[in-house]
Amino acid sequence: MTTGATDRSTERAPAALPGQPWNQRRAGGAGARSHGPGAADLPRWPLLAMLAGAPAWWVLGLSPFIPAIVAFVMLVLLLRVPRVRLVPGVLALVLFALWCPASLVMLDSPLRAIGFGVRWSGIVAAMLVLIYLTNSDPRRLRDIHVLSALAVLWAFVVIGGYLGLFWPEGRLTTPMAQILPSAVLNNEFVRDLVMPKFAEVQRPWGAAEPFNRPAAPFPYTNGWGCAVALLTPVVLSLRERVAAPWRRHLLTAGLLASAVPAAATANRGMLLVLGVSIAWYIAVQLRRGQQRAAGRALGLSLSAAAVAAAGGVFSLIAERQAVSDTTTGRASVYLATLEQVQRSPILGFGAPRPSQEIGIALGTQGAIWMYLFSYGVIGALLFLAFLVGVLVLTRGTPGLPDQDAWLRAVLAGALVACWFYGFDGTHLSIIVIVAGLLLRSRAQATPATQATQATQAALPLQRVHAGRAGGYRWS
Repeated sequence: MTTGATDRSTERAPAALPGQPWNQRRAGGAGARSHGPGAADLPRWPLLAMLAGAPAWWVLGLSPFIPAIVAFVMLVLLLRVPRVRLVPGVLALVLFALWCPASLVMLDSPLRAIGFGVRWSGIVAAMLVLIYLTNSDPRRLRDIHVLSALAVLWAFVVIGGYLGLFWPEGRLTTPMAQILPSAVLNNEFVRDLVMPKFAEVQRPWGAAEPFNRPAAPFPYTNGWGCAVALLTPVVLSLRERVAAPWRRHLLTAGLLASAVPAAATANRGMLLVLGVSIAWYIAVQLRRGQQRAAGRALGLSLSAAAVAAAGGVFSLIAERQAVSDTTTGRASVYLATLEQVQRSPILGFGAPRPSQEIGIALGTQGAIWMYLFSYGVIGALLFLAFLVGVLVLTRGTPGLPDQDAWLRAVLAGALVACWFYGFDGTHLSIIVIVAGLLLRSRAQATPATQATQATQAALPLQRVHAGRAGGYRWS
């Protein structure tokens, strides 16, 4: 028994307050860690491996399946978290993923049920990635880590573009293709996924020579163009964040290098999406009073347009359009899709279906048309509500850095791209990761959160002597 002075061996550290930074705790507190308001102790490796590991997944033939595999890992990790948050902006995507299975009753064949499962798994994977990222600790899974991993993916897409330029007839035989049954490989879409070609070689009637349009690491050129359009603003955001000059120069060199395969695709949609993203960024910076940043972006876009014109990009687009009028073909698909959706506006049809009249499947040629035809008006509106909701919620958020204007430009571009580009698992992952970074920053920067942290920091910690035992209490 001790007498007299307080026995310091019985002193205990205070219980952790919600949101109290770990480095503000008194040492000796049972090793618990705090991760900011609502943040969970989630590892960063699943997300970084999915993005930075893209070259390995492509060579192995796993690229189409990686988002779902990683999302399952994230689900397991989320189930170990005591409390998972749905921050504002996430609910619309969750409702979209939950609504899709209602359209199962409209499927008319088992094969379409398989297609439904593949597409829905991509949507569910995107939802889980978004929830995982918005629940992660920004001091453990930092924005710079995520953006750097996205930049690795972007660099790999650019390299794939050069593969399509130099070896347009090339095709990669992956280990996944070796183990799949020949009956499965006979499906052209499956074969393009696990035995990806480097480029789409198109020989429209009347063309003087074939159009070699880079596609790798995606099955089709439009997938390549969509990825470049979504990732280029991400790289510009990263370029503004890095401090080392050599890193900025490296990213600048990569941006210049990406223009060569981008021009070879003759992809009008990619140019449109990039134009919308840059215009959005300029408008945001002007509203913030950042005329210098807006001027730099305007100068960049005008210089890029001049180089494209001098390099014959616009003439190549016009030449391809003259022998392959894809605009008229797309318009007929969209009109037929709208007409057919009127027969099942609520549930849709579960999956795209071929049309005997126009020879192209309805519910294709754009993500929003696929969602509208497959999951009905409600499904399409929920997806649009997600994109618009994130843009609205992060508008003028206190504490968001200027670099996030480029990230918001990604979502503005996605709002345009969804009308003529299909979104596969990789595209959806890019979109929800950018949205997750913005929503997580908003959750950390809201006035309510800042007021809570200020109040907790002001609480006086007083030593209280109670008889022969020592302890602490908050008062």
